[in-house]
Amino acid sequence: MKYVYIVFIVLVFFGCTPKEPVPQTKVKVVEILDLNETVQDLIDIPQEISYYTKNIENKNIYKSQRNYEKAYFSMWNITKPAQTLENIKWPFKYFNADKNYAENLQPVEDVFFSDMLEESNFEEYSTVNKKALTI
Repeated sequence: MKYVYIVFIVLVFFGCTPKEPVPQTKVKVVEILDLNETVQDLIDIPQEISYYTKNIENKNIYKSQRNYEKAYFSMWNITKPAQTLENIKWPFKYFNADKNYAENLQPVEDVFFSDMLEESNFEEYSTVNKKALTI
C-alpha cells in the first residue's frame, strides 16, 4: 500500500510540471506623464458645486442639517439631568423577585434587588454634573 502512495505522489508531481520552458514575458515600460498636462476630467466635469445642487427643490436641507447638528451636540449643552429621581427609580418599582429570573434560569432572590438599590447611590443623584465621554 505504501508503494501505491509513492507512485501516486510521483505521478502528481511529474504530471503537473510543464513540458516545455515558459517563455519570458517582456515588461512594458510606462512613460512618465508630463506634469504640465491638464487632466481631462477637470475640463469635462464641472468643478463648481452649484452645478450639482441646482436641481434640489427642497432648500430646507440646510435647516435640517442645523437641526441634526443641534440634536447631535445637545449632550454638551445639558446643565442638569433631564429625568427626575423618581423616573430613574422605575425599575425598582416594577421588577421584583417573584417575576424575574437570573442567567441560570433560577428566580432572582430578594437580596439582589436590595443590593442593587443600595449600590445605586440615589442619594448622590445629580450632585456631580460634569461632561464626559464613555468609551
